[in-house]
Amino acid sequence: ISKSQKGTVAERIYSALKQTIANLKGELEFPAADTADGVINFGRISERPQAKQKLKVWNRSCYVEKLLSVSDCSSKLKAEQVLKYRKILEELVSAGHFSELPDAGNTLILSSDLPKDAISLKLTKEPVLLAPVEREGAQSGQPSAEIGLLANVGSSCPPGAYLGFADFDSTAKVSAPVAYLLTVPSRLTVDQESVKVQVRKPGFIFDKETSSELSFRVGAKVSSSNSSEFEVLVQASAAVLDKGQSAKDKAVPQIAAGLINKGESLTVKVTSGVDSASPVKLSVEIPADTLAGKYEGSITVQCKERNDLVSSARVPFVIEVLPSPWDEMSPIAIPVILLLLVVLLLGAYMAVIGSGDRI
Repeated sequence: ISKSQKGTVAERIYSALKQTIANLKGELEFPAADTADGVINFGRISERPQAKQKLKVWNRSCYVEKLLSVSDCSSKLKAEQVLKYRKILEELVSAGHFSELPDAGNTLILSSDLPKDAISLKLTKEPVLLAPVEREGAQSGQPSAEIGLLANVGSSCPPGAYLGFADFDSTAKVSAPVAYLLTVPSRLTVDQESVKVQVRKPGFIFDKETSSELSFRVGAKVSSSNSSEFEVLVQASAAVLDKGQSAKDKAVPQIAAGLINKGESLTVKVTSGVDSASPVKLSVEIPADTLAGKYEGSITVQCKERNDLVSSARVPFVIEVLPSPWDEMSPIAIPVILLLLVVLLLGAYMAVIGSGDRI
């Protein structure tokens, strides 16, 4: 309190107590920033617009701590901090690390220069419980955990090699952000992480077949500033009923690939170097005997003519088939109808008995 020169006595006491509580918190420790293990190297993304990597973490606390989330904090770092990390990376590349980086890492683009949500970070499991580091015994000094990290690349992200910084939200203190690397090649893109459609089965008492469509947009991100036109093939796989719903079935129900766009691939023209993307619609036929539930598959987008410089794209899709109104009512409607029939038959029987007595 005596060290503080600002605010009233009450404000100084509150600030001192707040700082004392913060100092009592445990601390999470990551590999040293000047080592290869201290950089999260996601590598180069492939068909799926995401990359996974692991990172060791030590819990320097007396209690179990929680790692809650991770986010990109590149925009919060000062220029001199970024420059410090760039120099560390130069030394690591010179020592033979990260050899896959283009131009030996000299052309790394800061992730904060990208559009919003071009690159987003996530823990593969949230939250992560971290036990304290053992101070004695065979496990002494071993990391508390090796956490899984996921980098998602949005369709707005241009090709390039990127440097970013991960900030971890935790119940313990985290002293500094962790640098990460990600290389995004020239690629075909889909504007949705997962294509979803919902359709309700028609019919009363007897189900009827119906149809729907998978709608999305396809684009291309290439390193050249000149626009190029590509002919791409869009093909959907069979959609299989969600495992949790079909666990008891020996034969897993599915919507066959032949029922999606009649089993044929769709050819679409895509122009790179422009912000617009080409719309795609794949028809989906739902047979009358299709069970209600979520059917999952994948859509592949690739160049019609082989092009090793442009990566293909693969995204999941979900077709949710809802039960018909009759299917939803039948558990209640059928017993009610049977009860009414019993009442009517009983009434008729009693009427017959009554007329016999009068005779």
